Amino acid sequence: MEAMHYEALITTEGMISQFLHQTANEGSGERANAVEVARALFLRPGTVHRTDFAQFTAALDAYRNEFRDSILTLEDVIAVLLLRETDSTDILSANPEFHRFGLRPLMV
Repeated sequence: MEAMHYEALITTEGMISQFLHQTANEGSGERANAVEVARALFLRPGTVHRTDFAQFTAALDAYRNEFRDSILTLEDVIAVLLLRETDSTDILSANPEFHRFGLRPLMV
């Protein structure tokens, strides 16, 4: 994995979980690397956003309404809303579906 350098990097616990899930079958070396990336994100102050009840219910409403025709998961919707709140446009994803919602997937 190549390290990315950003002044401000934010993510959610759920996105880290999805990242770990995607690397689960890549072998023990990649899995160990993914765990270290996750650990580093949690240790960096202000990086991992914990979703509160109000944000979760807003994401559920958006998932039902604005994102109803999208293939994005609820966790993806939470990330989109968080990035909108912080005026961020880059998302560490290979999913081109994020383009529809004003984000730039960095792995496409």
